[in-house]
Amino acid sequence: MAGVASELTVVLCPLDDLPAEDLTLDALELRQAQRLQSPLDRRRYVAAHAALRAALAERMETDPAMLTFARAPCPECGQPHGRPVVLRPGGSLARRAELQFSLSQSGSHALIAIAKAPVGADIEALPDPGMCKQLAALLHPREQALIVGAPEAHQQVLFTRLWCRKEAYLKGLGVGFGHETTEGYLSSLEHTPGWHVENIDAPDGFAAAVATAA
Repeated sequence: MAGVASELTVVLCPLDDLPAEDLTLDALELRQAQRLQSPLDRRRYVAAHAALRAALAERMETDPAMLTFARAPCPECGQPHGRPVVLRPGGSLARRAELQFSLSQSGSHALIAIAKAPVGADIEALPDPGMCKQLAALLHPREQALIVGAPEAHQQVLFTRLWCRKEAYLKGLGVGFGHETTEGYLSSLEHTPGWHVENIDAPDGFAAAVATAA
């Protein structure tokens, strides 16, 4: 599934339904795939990264195998472990493409977001209720209150949606969950200055979100 609005492309990938052909992947991607012990995990990794290359190549009007990737400087420490970036031919950060992207994978599904502004994507399988309660402590106090105040039957889905919004936002910032996660309140768009955060329709048993810099 793909959608384009305000130059944002969102692609939801059912990985077990996609071909796992590694012809377009580079040496680093192939090594990372080989480190995965499960054949199913390796297949899904290859399918997700091939789908990412295909989506980027379509926007950039180039061959998926010609794309190269690097890491932008971390916004907190300046070291080269910030958000991933795609490069135009030539390979240096000076040749960074105008497009930015984010890839998230959870089990049998992946979510890709591509935009001309900083962007983050996250998809998560619903965790068990006990894990939801444990991880909820990492959310903003108002987000925690929303979960506790919801009917118990809805808390699992609500937690996962909030978690995806938080993860997508932090990926967009380029900092990830090592950042202080209780600072930002992301249950509604008006509480996210400078960012547009939206839930993405996901298959049963999953939640997903995309955050784009305004």
